[in-house]
Amino acid sequence: MSDKLECTCIEAYKSRNMRDPNCCACSCDHNDLVDQLAKANERVADLEQINAELIVKNNELKLDKDRLDLLDNCNAEFNKKCGSNYGWHVDWNHNRIALVDTGIPKTDVRTAIDKFKALLDMGKRRRDRDNG
Repeated sequence: MSDKLECTCIEAYKSRNMRDPNCCACSCDHNDLVDQLAKANERVADLEQINAELIVKNNELKLDKDRLDLLDNCNAEFNKKCGSNYGWHVDWNHNRIALVDTGIPKTDVRTAIDKFKALLDMGKRRRDRDNG
């Protein structure tokens, strides 16, 4: 991904065949530079790993977004074609949970899922309160 940092003083030392790396023209402390470069390169490697993980997560989220957009777009297309006004609702009964279309109120798929989640959260809070 990215190039590692290199000490140009060390390269100058190597090319001049000097005995002491601390006696090059810039008079810098090469040991300190090497330590700093090693730490910087470790941080670069850490950031590259974090970036790779974020790219994977972003791709997963984009796939979820695309799925939800597909449902909303198909629903909108059928509503337009049929002159209807259906939206989405999560239906939960004694033997299944389903995302279904519904006419009242017209709701996009994300809102339907968020409403369902809010109901679940409210039920959990109620159970926690009653049991605790």
